[in-house]
Amino acid sequence: MKQKSFFSGLLTTLTLLVASTLNANAYTLSYTGLGMGQNVTINNNGVQEACFAGQIGWQFVGGAGTPTGYSSTFNAYCVSLANNLQTPMDVALRSSNDLTRNGNSPNTGPKAAWLFNTYANQVNSNVTAAALQIAIWETLYDSSASLNAGYFQLVTSDSTLTNQVNTYLGALNSGFTSTTATWFQPTNPSNAQDMLGAGAVSNVPEPGLMSLFAGSSLSGLYIFRRKRRK
Repeated sequence: MKQKSFFSGLLTTLTLLVASTLNANAYTLSYTGLGMGQNVTINNNGVQEACFAGQIGWQFVGGAGTPTGYSSTFNAYCVSLANNLQTPMDVALRSSNDLTRNGNSPNTGPKAAWLFNTYANQVNSNVTAAALQIAIWETLYDSSASLNAGYFQLVTSDSTLTNQVNTYLGALNSGFTSTTATWFQPTNPSNAQDMLGAGAVSNVPEPGLMSLFAGSSLSGLYIFRRKRRK
């Protein structure tokens, strides 16, 4: 009985520690409205659909408040073609280095971050906002920068928009250096809209901490099994 009590107590303790770690790093975002951008038609993995491309406004709400290094209100850009905007949503603040889409790796997240960090503050019109969003989608979802082929395609005859997107993609191909932005990863609901935005990056849970928990759990199991054999 003591052995079983020890093992159960260990699992309970680890569960509480992990839960408290996750909750301590969870923040709530509320949608505030669309910023600059425009409606576009895209081809999403063979399915043609209309969507908004551009700035999406958010603010931190709830008891957790605004994390250090972030603005309480901000504009972000969509990084998921599959999920819909939902508000409010709980998010984990993660590095764009962890952001991948459609199996493309390893540099899709950093490249999307480069586009955001280089051009988000220069957006001054609906066209430049929409073009930045489309360039981010193209970079994340396609391995080659072609708006007319691949998993993601832009369906338009608007040469002004297309030229602006290609300007961003051309600059990315010639000037990319690794950089990071914040990936706002939805945790509740988990199928809410993923976003890319600015701020101090805070990965949660901490990988080292999780490794420690996992090691402790395995050690406890090993001790329990050795005692049972005796």
